[in-house]
Amino acid sequence: EHGIAPEALLPLINESAVGSGITKIKSNNIINRDFKPAFALKLLRKDIRLAEDMGLQSPAGRTLAATLQQAIDHGLGEEDMVAIYKQVEQGNIK
Repeated sequence: EHGIAPEALLPLINESAVGSGITKIKSNNIINRDFKPAFALKLLRKDIRLAEDMGLQSPAGRTLAATLQQAIDHGLGEEDMVAIYKQVEQGNIK
């Protein structure tokens, strides 16, 4: 957490340039630590892999794929995409 509570940080993120529809929709899930899947990480990773197989490559896509794979490797594949927050929180993002 680095001294900043999610309840305080998420509104700032949501109103900034890095905010997105997903951060706005999932803010309460993150704050309440509700990681039950609406769309499991393993399914998102599969979709990214399909895009890569079709030749769609970008630095952001490679970073996303690596981050998703790390989360899956740490046992979060069945959880919602907001479980990436757990990866960040635990320092497991490389």
